[in-house]
Amino acid sequence: MGGKEAIFELQKLDPNVIAIVASGYSNNEVMAKYKQFGFKAWIKKPYQIEELSEVAKESYTSHLRKKKEILGENLIKLKKYTVLA
Repeated sequence: MGGKEAIFELQKLDPNVIAIVASGYSNNEVMAKYKQFGFKAWIKKPYQIEELSEVAKESYTSHLRKKKEILGENLIKLKKYTVLA
């Protein structure tokens, strides 16, 4: 199973999956358009565990930051609605 198929299956299980694609080929279509395929980040093989750890940490932190922004926006909308109601 390649990256395209893997992310498709992962997203069926969890639409909010945080997935990182890894490849030794820099001209790989999935690596070039990783976000379009649903990956949060990419890493080129071979890599050190410290590199993978940093990419995973950045991906997860970015995901949490986006969720926090969405929650904040929804809270502001809710407060406006409550005041107007």
